[in-house]
Amino acid sequence: MKLLRVTKILGWDISGLDILKGGAHSEIFVVQVGNEQRVIKILGGKRKPMSLDEAEMLKGHLGTYHGLLSRAGFRMPELLELKLFENLQRSSYEIIYATSYVGQDIESTELKGGSEVECVRLSEEILTELDKLFEQREGDDLEIGIDPKPQNFTRKIPGGPLHFTDTMPPRYRINGRVAVMDYPLPPKGLPWDTVYYKVLTVKGILTVLANQLGRIRPDLFHGFWDLVSKKAQQMGFEEDFGENSRLWKFWKGDRQIREEIIRSLGQRGDDIDLLRGIIVVLGHEGRMVQNEVDSLFWLCHIDDYVGEDIFPTFLQLFLNRL
Repeated sequence: MKLLRVTKILGWDISGLDILKGGAHSEIFVVQVGNEQRVIKILGGKRKPMSLDEAEMLKGHLGTYHGLLSRAGFRMPELLELKLFENLQRSSYEIIYATSYVGQDIESTELKGGSEVECVRLSEEILTELDKLFEQREGDDLEIGIDPKPQNFTRKIPGGPLHFTDTMPPRYRINGRVAVMDYPLPPKGLPWDTVYYKVLTVKGILTVLANQLGRIRPDLFHGFWDLVSKKAQQMGFEEDFGENSRLWKFWKGDRQIREEIIRSLGQRGDDIDLLRGIIVVLGHEGRMVQNEVDSLFWLCHIDDYVGEDIFPTFLQLFLNRL
């Protein structure tokens, strides 16, 4: 078993194990070592094999990004080990990213079952965390980016502070240039500026947050959108979150306006967030059930973007739910 090899490399004697849901790049394990819990993430090689040089480069960026977030004021888990190992089954080098345990993610423990007041308050907490990056912005651009999904924030004790746990891929710039945009690169020729927009701009990060909150609780999307929109407008982004935004026009429009917006969608990367927003709105209105919202939302993930063969069917589904 790969985990046994990894714990041997780390020199850890584990007495307990919990396998968590990993992401596009990671396998995640919570292990018991002595009297404390620790987290092991095995990164890279899951979607595409990594060479030794690629793994060394990514390992360096991971350590740097972890430090940048810490210095920006985010509460990060303690980084215990950062090592490489060769996965012979995948013919790939992978990265062992081992940290202290800082609790369960707030998506599963607080948002999914919380009251409207609790969920809005939690959203405000996330926005307060994001301010640590937004304060350093140059216009819309950020030197340090972040994926603001609630799943990436944890709380160790009830009422305690939030921790941030997602550092893969590293999202920051070196002398104005992006260190690592994504690994592997987005498929089907999606434009670099789309990926950049989602993780290294204020507008992109706020859009991702609003959509993710709405995915988790479509019933509360109105409150989430108002909160995030107010924040965006305070920062000077009225056009992107106000009444002139495409999502707002879809949300408040009649059937004809909605059809025009849906038919205008293409397989451009800049439509990904609007696709997700439309899914959330249809869920909010009861035109899609939660399982549909979740499955369609992830079908619009930038790493698995809707293929040409199913795109017409995808849009027709939207039209049928109007």
